[in-house]
Amino acid sequence: MTLATETVPAIEELCRGLVREYRRSVVFMGKLLFREEGSFQSFLHNETAVELQRRLLFNGIQAIVLPIRVLDG
Repeated sequence: MTLATETVPAIEELCRGLVREYRRSVVFMGKLLFREEGSFQSFLHNETAVELQRRLLFNGIQAIVLPIRVLDG
């Protein structure tokens, strides 16, 4: 477990550690999709998954971003 203020570098290091231990790992992450996205949702749910995917792929780690549909309640 890691405690950090910068999310992407902390998760990237966790993923690298897992890939060192399990060589053929694939990292899956989700991106929240809202039917109508307001400024508050875009502030909270920014491009973290896409940025992490880019960093991992350029370091030779397979990473897949899955869309997660958020239904209006």
